[in-house]
Order: sequence, then C-alpha cells, then structure tokens
Amino acid sequence: MAFTLVNPNLPTPMLTRGRAANLGTISATNNAVQFSVSQLGVPPNGTDALTISVGGSLTATAFVLEGSIDTGTTWFLITPSAATAGQNNSTAIIGTGAADTNSAFAATYNITGLSGPTLFRFGVTGTVTGTGPIWAVTP
Repeated sequence: MAFTLVNPNLPTPMLTRGRAANLGTISATNNAVQFSVSQLGVPPNGTDALTISVGGSLTATAFVLEGSIDTGTTWFLITPSAATAGQNNSTAIIGTGAADTNSAFAATYNITGLSGPTLFRFGVTGTVTGTGPIWAVTP
C-alpha cells in the first residue's frame, strides 16, 4: 500500500521495551506512521510482541501493519496475532470493550525476529473518518 507518512520530518521513532510511545496522529485515507523497534534481546515469553492502540474518533476500513528489511524499498504485511494465536505462543488481538474511554482499535502483533533492522509502518486504508493518535509498546 502506498502510504503518506504523517511523521516524515522526524527521525524515525524507535520503541524500547516497556515504554509506550505516541507515534503521531492519523486523519486521512492511506496515512501512516513509521517507526522501528530496538533490538529486544531475549523475549520474556519466547516471543516479541508489539501492541498498537489507536485513540480518538478514528474509524477506518482497515488498519495495516507492514515491515521492511530493506530500508523501505519493499514491504510485507504483518497480521495481528489473533490470526495465529496459540500456534506461535502469541497474544490474541485486543478487543475494545466497555472501558471508560474505548480505543478506536488495538491489536497485538508477533514481531519475533523482526526487531532491530526492520522498519515498521502502521496505517489506515479504505474509508476513514475522524482522527486518532497512534500509540505503540513492546512489553
């Protein structure tokens, strides 16, 4: 997917284990935020997880996480862990529920073996309404 980065003028943000980061705000079709994840080392449960949460009033036809190991020349799709939960010791997708303030979207992804040199981007496609900050954490 050809995305327009909403954080292109910043150095690519790097996530470190245990620290949530606000990656930017998405507000239009094919908007995305780009980031990297520090070399996580030994994962505490055998897998490396990445959780992404979207706040605000953002709705979209699809939320997409992609990765690139060639500095952004080509991209591959990373599916939420619910698609493979139980098969790879991963956490299931996080659903929004009856919280005080619901997130617009939240999912956990298995990124085992991708931390360090991989460039990530998270974006929205299809019909998009509202705006929302994108938060990410590697627990």
